[in-house]
Amino acid sequence: DGYLHHYHSILAALAGQTVYGVEMEDCDLTRDIAVRVREYADFVALLKPAREIHLLGWSFGGVLAHALAVHLRQRNIRVGQLVMLDPWLARALPIDFDTNNKNMLLAAFALNMGVDAGFAAQISATAETAVAPQELLLTRLQSTRTVAAHFGIDDLQYAYARFCANVSALQRYQPESYDGRALLLRASVNPFAAATSDNAQWQTYVRDLSSRIINTDHFGIVTHA
Repeated sequence: DGYLHHYHSILAALAGQTVYGVEMEDCDLTRDIAVRVREYADFVALLKPAREIHLLGWSFGGVLAHALAVHLRQRNIRVGQLVMLDPWLARALPIDFDTNNKNMLLAAFALNMGVDAGFAAQISATAETAVAPQELLLTRLQSTRTVAAHFGIDDLQYAYARFCANVSALQRYQPESYDGRALLLRASVNPFAAATSDNAQWQTYVRDLSSRIINTDHFGIVTHA
C-alpha cells in the first residue's frame, strides 16, 4: 500500500546502516512505474554514494526496487544486493482478470489483505456496489485483527485506491532485465498462486537470481525476512 511502517521490523536488523525509505505519494496513483523510478534514481544520484547501494522492496515495492536497480546500473551507480519480498507482476493475476470489474478488483484487494479465498469469492460474486462490500471487508479485517482498531472505512478506501493504481501500473509495465544479483523471498501463503509457484517470470528479468520460500503470508514475510 506504499506505507513505510511495514518496514519498521526490518530496521532493527540494519542497525548502524544508513537507510532511506520511499513512500508512495498521492501523485503516484496516476504515474507509471518508469516515471516513479526515474525520480527515485535522481534522488539516489544526489546522495553521491561512495559505496554500493542495497535495495529492498516488499510487494509492489519489490517491483519498484527491481526497476530502480536497473535504472541505477544504467547510470553507473553501483548496486549491491537487491532483495524482493513477495513481489508479483501483472501476469500473476488470473487470465480472466478484468480491471474494469469493481467486484473482481475488490476481491483481489481482499486476498492481498490476507482474507481467505472463500470470503474474497463471496465479495466478487455478490457485491453490486463498491461501498457495501468494502464495509463487509472492513468488518472481516477488524474481526481477525488484520488491521489496527482505529483503521476505518476511509483508511480502507484509501488503501484500496492505492491497490487499484498499482494493479493498473503493473498491467502497463514491462520489466527490463537486471544484470546483477537478486534475492527473491516468497511467502508460502500467497493470494496469487501463480506468483508463488512460478519464479520463472523473475528469472527472465534477473541474471543471477536466488529464491527462498518463507513459511508465512504476504504480510508476515516483512517480519520474517
